[in-house]
Amino acid sequence: MSICNNDQPCTSNDVCLSDNPDYSQPRVNLLSHCNSTVLLSTAIIEVKGKHGKFHKVKAVLDSGSQSNCISSKCAHRLGLSLEKISASISGIAQKDSFSQQGVPCLVKPVNKISPHFNLDFIVIPKICSSLPEQSLPIHKFSQFSKLADSHSNISAPIDILLGADIFGSLITGKTISSGVERPVALETCFGWVIMDKVPSASHSNYTSSFFAATDISLETCVTRFWELEQVPDALPISLEDDSVETHFIEILQILGNGRFQVQLPFKSDLPSFNGSRDIVRHRFLSLERKLINNPDLKKEYNVFIIFKS
Repeated sequence: MSICNNDQPCTSNDVCLSDNPDYSQPRVNLLSHCNSTVLLSTAIIEVKGKHGKFHKVKAVLDSGSQSNCISSKCAHRLGLSLEKISASISGIAQKDSFSQQGVPCLVKPVNKISPHFNLDFIVIPKICSSLPEQSLPIHKFSQFSKLADSHSNISAPIDILLGADIFGSLITGKTISSGVERPVALETCFGWVIMDKVPSASHSNYTSSFFAATDISLETCVTRFWELEQVPDALPISLEDDSVETHFIEILQILGNGRFQVQLPFKSDLPSFNGSRDIVRHRFLSLERKLINNPDLKKEYNVFIIFKS
């Protein structure tokens, strides 16, 4: 067995880890010489993006990760506002990677209001290669219905990794097993997810294995502490806002009955209404003719005007 990254397959039994920055995230492959593939639990979920709109993304559920992760491509596609952090992510064989960006996200099942989860994600260049590694015949999943990922047999990119801090809240405890070397289904709030080793038509050199331990730096923790304790800066007051406040202080009166009276503030540069008198007179005469021709309407109109006055 060899440990390798996804750019080149290993040909020896030595441990080899690539320095390619595109694969610096805590993700390794385990070389296995058998015509089978191991399915990892994936789900299609909805994530709240910019302007409150929800978008469908493909997530992998991983109880071996201490952090939730999102690919930078997915974060930008959703229009999320990234925050500055400093996180060290350690994977198998202590291969470390670093992230300086994070983002809070709201996730929920597709076409459902609840349950929803507010989670913090670490932004990394790439979660892993597409899962499953190769597309599988659909008949291998025909015994399952209401899958969280209806196309779990088709190889597709992974946008989000949901870690151990939320994993326990996602599962219900129900499972479906159909025998040896057949997929096992686990029920979650997103639907049923499939996992287990299944035969594949071709030989594969790669198996995805996720393990991530995250260490948020002391510098980030101290920065967040002082941001919480800091008194927010006062917003600058425009000249217009300042004049309105001055007007209110000078004009405000307290009447004998205890009520407050204040004049509405008007801008000094009043708008011009030249020519409006003829328009108003025309409309008034038109209304008067209409009421003369309809006595019942005129009576109701007079009652309304008297009541309002």
